[in-house]
Amino acid sequence: NGGSILVLFSGPRVEDVRSGLHYVNDYVKNHGALYCFDQDEGTAFYAKTVSRTGKYFQKEFGVPEGAAYTYLFGGPIESAYALDKALKASDTRMTHYWAPPSVCNSCGAILSGTESACKQAEAAYVEALRFAIGHPQNL
Repeated sequence: NGGSILVLFSGPRVEDVRSGLHYVNDYVKNHGALYCFDQDEGTAFYAKTVSRTGKYFQKEFGVPEGAAYTYLFGGPIESAYALDKALKASDTRMTHYWAPPSVCNSCGAILSGTESACKQAEAAYVEALRFAIGHPQNL
């Protein structure tokens, strides 16, 4: 996984920029959606549902305006398996796919639908990852 976050802030006052950086730092530490199933932080996976799309995801990834989406990303073999399970377990559609090998040797997708369908896809993805990591020879 890339393991990088790039954030650029600007504002009329230094305090505005500091406030934005504090928000991002808190979000990453306390609200992020990284999963690690084998105590190796180098094999973390990301799964996060967002209840309503903004303009960027609408334009860049084809998520319909106002729709929820789930962002699922991780190692190439495990994620490909888990994405299949997520799609089969939910009424979502894939709006973007990063095929392995990506720049950071990962695999991922953005699925869109209702918020409940996206959460169902996210849960299925995480459970499939848990299985894949625990039983790699059974995939």
